[in-house]
Amino acid sequence: MLEDSFPKTVILSSPTVESVFENMSTCNIGHFICHGISVPNDPSKSGLVLSSGTLTLGKLSQKYYPNAHIMYLSACSTAEVSVRELLDEVLHLGTGFQLVGFSHVVATLWEVENREAGRVAQGFYERIRGDGKGYLGERVIARALHDIVKKQRDKQADDPLAWAAQIHFGP
Repeated sequence: MLEDSFPKTVILSSPTVESVFENMSTCNIGHFICHGISVPNDPSKSGLVLSSGTLTLGKLSQKYYPNAHIMYLSACSTAEVSVRELLDEVLHLGTGFQLVGFSHVVATLWEVENREAGRVAQGFYERIRGDGKGYLGERVIARALHDIVKKQRDKQADDPLAWAAQIHFGP
């Protein structure tokens, strides 16, 4: 789906932490489909599980990506804050990707089911490509996520766990 929408897509089928860092240096859209882990008492150890280990918030915070624009984290708990003492802190993978240069981040508040997460992601990319202004237009990213989540909500109003996990961070 991503290759159809974005012809210059590079897919890392068994990404390592190193290959991710290398590829993020030249990308403006990133998308992860993997397991995410949240470490409530030490958010710097929260991360994305890759083939060579975990891309932690601590490792990520050492980088900066000037070409970055959109990061879509289709992984569980990438925006989760579950420790009572840290509820007023916004330290998780979603904001970590913002800190390293991605102005827009889509992240998840809890575990997501693959099929539902895939539907939301597909609708999101269809909307940012079909907007006519391009994905750099004002409010296109937030609006795209809002529209697809609303569509999923209308289909499954009685099951918010299926549609309400993805949130947008950014302008």
